[in-house]
Amino acid sequence: MQILLDTNVPLNVFLNGLPGHERPQPLESMQVMDLVDKGRITAHITPTGYSNTYFILKNYLGKSAAITRCNDLLDITSIIGQDEAVFRSALNSGWPDVEDAGQYFAARQLPRITHLCTCNAKDYKSASGLKVVSPKQLLALLK
Repeated sequence: MQILLDTNVPLNVFLNGLPGHERPQPLESMQVMDLVDKGRITAHITPTGYSNTYFILKNYLGKSAAITRCNDLLDITSIIGQDEAVFRSALNSGWPDVEDAGQYFAARQLPRITHLCTCNAKDYKSASGLKVVSPKQLLALLK
C-alpha cells in the first residue's frame, strides 16, 4: 500500500508527550510510522509537508533535534513532487486550505498512492479518487 502522510501524522509521534501538545491518535500514528519503517506501507510526503514538519519541530525541539527527526523521516519516506501544475490546481480548487489542497493534488499525480493518512479528514472533504483515512482507520484496513 502506498500512502501520502499528512504532516500531522509524524508530528503526532514527534510532539506527543510535550506539555501542552496532546496529539490526536498518537499511538496509532506511531504504529503507522512503525509499519512505514518496516516497509509494510510505502509512505510519501510532499516538500511542503517536510518543510512544515521541520519548522514546527525546530520551534518546539530546537534546530538539532528537528534536523535529526527530519533526517529520520527522510530515511523511511519519499518526497513526491509539487510543481506549478499542483500549486495552480490547489490555488484554483476552492478548498479552504491551499496547503491541504496542494498535498491532495500532489498525491493525485501518482496513481500508485491510494490513501491519504491524516488526523484532519475534515480538511479533505473535497477529495475524490483517493481514500482519506485516519491512522486508526489505516491500521484497521491492514488487519
